[in-house]
Amino acid sequence: MPERAFNLLSPGARQRATLRRRARRWRNGVAVHAVLCVGLIIAGSRSASESSVAAADGLRTRLGELESEIDRLDAERAALGPQLEVAAALRERPEWGLLLEAFNTRLDNAIVLSRCVVQPAGGGDLDDARSGGFTVELYGFAPDAHTATMLTLDLEALGVFTSVTLLQARSATVLAQDAVAFHVRCTIAPHGEVAQ
Repeated sequence: MPERAFNLLSPGARQRATLRRRARRWRNGVAVHAVLCVGLIIAGSRSASESSVAAADGLRTRLGELESEIDRLDAERAALGPQLEVAAALRERPEWGLLLEAFNTRLDNAIVLSRCVVQPAGGGDLDDARSGGFTVELYGFAPDAHTATMLTLDLEALGVFTSVTLLQARSATVLAQDAVAFHVRCTIAPHGEVAQ
């Protein structure tokens, strides 16, 4: 028959002894942790000077890369300057001469415009449409569907319009030559809105 062990200590004494053991373990754990941290700090300070030199070299290299990227972006911005000026001018106050000039810069020599219609986006009077935007519809002929599609993409890249849609591209004959009759709708943003 196994022997039974009896603890003759009172519950309060047992609890205090347990707390003392836990406190002793905690103190020992904190001491070991502190010794390890101090050791790591000392070891890190020795290699810190070497790694800081390498980090500085890496930062200089990265700074050079960023400076060349800034120069490239400045050149792009300078190249887009005239296009952005036209887009801003048309958004603030539609000047139809500027709009036609913008179309002219995007037209391929093989494209012929037969009609250009400017109307308020919501219908009504052109003078009242400044707050609601405008719709410009272009009708014309291109030598093939690819050229008509490229015109649409070029007008979209202009940045003036909130949307450019090729509504129609169908076969046609112009002066006894095969061609594509196209219909493109361009929407100019209302004043204050930015084309995307």
